[in-house]
Amino acid sequence: MGMTPALVLLLAAAPLSWTEVRSAHFRVVSDAGASEARQIASELERIRAVYQSVLGPEVEPAEPIVVFAAADAEGFQELVPRKWRREGAGWAGLFLEAPSGYAILLRLDLRGDLRFRTVYHEYFHYLTRRHIGRLPPWLGEGLADYWATVDIREEEILVGRPDYDYLRLVKRNTLLPLETLFAAGADSPHYRREETMTLFYAQSWALVHFLQSDESRRRELAAYVSLLGSGADALRAARAAFGDLRQLEIDLKAYVRSRRFHGARMASPRFEERELQVRPLSEPEARAARGSYSGQ
Repeated sequence: MGMTPALVLLLAAAPLSWTEVRSAHFRVVSDAGASEARQIASELERIRAVYQSVLGPEVEPAEPIVVFAAADAEGFQELVPRKWRREGAGWAGLFLEAPSGYAILLRLDLRGDLRFRTVYHEYFHYLTRRHIGRLPPWLGEGLADYWATVDIREEEILVGRPDYDYLRLVKRNTLLPLETLFAAGADSPHYRREETMTLFYAQSWALVHFLQSDESRRRELAAYVSLLGSGADALRAARAAFGDLRQLEIDLKAYVRSRRFHGARMASPRFEERELQVRPLSEPEARAARGSYSGQ
């Protein structure tokens, strides 16, 4: 039986139903229902715990990060700042700097366990800046890409899974000499120019993946970060931590050609969902929350 015109008009005029879910570090506002909002809050808390285990304890933010989780493309587009709406049509998420801190926008109707990779990449950057400070571009981007491929499962978490687009790039193109990669700063054309940026990211990801591949390499990477922290420049620290950089290039190229690009498995951090605070949110409250980030 079809709907009458009056009922259609009534449904069209009905306000969106918003839910707020608060956890210790996130405030999730969603029009997708309480169950979806709870799941997002739980996943973000577990991802944060994983990143904390890598980066160390964080100085706690004054306010939780606001997360808007839209049920569909139309709702997501309404959340995206106007200046990015045309480009954002196919995005699954966005990490924004806001006057009060940061905001995360998510679109929930897309599927795939890596659909929020860009958001997790930027969230890793955010935590890195809070914990460590700014890193050389190759290391900052390589680590963020490595840890952005996080797949939360019931009993375990998978990280560092292969990025086949990146692999094709590093296999088919001439890689930067590692001395050039290590010495590149934030204003480097290799890092900033559109025609070279993707290869820079791909090579940085591949090198981090290689350095995470066994215990001895992980110790070298830890020594490198320690040297950076003591004030050594990126190239001098690399020579001291990794030794012969030409040999490292040879080893990296061999790793890229191999079939050993497997992710790492970690125990899934425990999170008690009973810690979540759930309540319905009125339309004015939802609008006020949207006004908390820039661009609207």
